[in-house]
Parts: sequence; structure tokens; C-alpha cells
Amino acid sequence: MIRLITERLVIRDLLPADLGDLHRLLSDTETMYYLQDIVTHSREESKQNLDVAIAESQSEDRTKYFFSIVDKETDTFIGSVGYTVTETTPVGKLVHIGYFILPEHHGKGYMTEAVNEVLRLRITMCTG
Repeated sequence: MIRLITERLVIRDLLPADLGDLHRLLSDTETMYYLQDIVTHSREESKQNLDVAIAESQSEDRTKYFFSIVDKETDTFIGSVGYTVTETTPVGKLVHIGYFILPEHHGKGYMTEAVNEVLRLRITMCTG
């Protein structure tokens, strides 16, 4: 299990207990406005999304790295960040990064902090 710690955040692989928070995030019309192809409309759709993320986190050939972002002090769910390896080339892997944050956490720098840490992890995985 991947677990990253920053000054204010815990960034970790998604867990079954994240279903309620993840559903709230993925079904939020404001958050998902530009991502209509992955918005969920039911708890079951969100559970399917979560099941894929959990299965991928346990795969030896992992290509999807989706994480919960949680406030380190309060254990409050803030959002999700992650990336998908889309192609392996002779010079390295191509990845697409994505992130979602609940509206009440906008403007606090959480996503900048989380994305920077996930990029640091990716670089470490490539060079370490």
C-alpha cells in the first residue's frame, strides 16, 4: 500500500471505507462539471470505480495509481489524486495525472501539495 505524508496531508491508496466520500466526490456536479465521462450517478457506479482502484493497487503490473487525499490532523477526506500509465516507451513511461477536490476545500493549496508529492513519488519510482 502506498502512503505518502506531507505537511498537512496523508495521500494513500483508496480503501473500501472510502466509498461514501468517493461517491460524494465523483457525483458532485460542480467538481465533475468538465469530466462528464467519469461522473458517477449512483453509489453502485462509485463502488465499481473504487473496486477497480483497489484491485489495481494490488496488481503486480500496476498502471493506475489513484489515491485518497486526507487531512492529516482531522482525517477529513479532501479529494483524490492519481495518475495512469498510458504508454511505456524506450525513454520512459507516459502518464496522465488527474485530481478532484471537494468544493469546500478549494483555494487552500491542498491539491498543489498533493500533486507535488505524487509527482515526487513517480520520479522516485522511475529513478529508484
